Amino acid sequence: MPIQLKVSTKGRLEVQKKYGKVPGLRLVYVFLATEEIYTLTYAQAVDVLTQMGFAASSYWKKDGRYSAASVGPKLLATLAPYKGWTVQ
Repeated sequence: MPIQLKVSTKGRLEVQKKYGKVPGLRLVYVFLATEEIYTLTYAQAVDVLTQMGFAASSYWKKDGRYSAASVGPKLLATLAPYKGWTVQ
């Protein structure tokens, strides 16, 4: 199973459209400051972007990527169902 590992000190959510081309890819985000791990499929990550309104940004639409430089309470709540290391 392919994994795209993203590690950041305070927390950062980054998704690129090119990840959608990799069958079965898991996106794993590790936030060192809070010692939290989130595991998502590409479709789940895009759903998070959509729920947060990030999918409407020009970065996502034109550049094919989005990076949330800080992770606030709303984004953490949206990511909550994906907390932990899970492989399904």
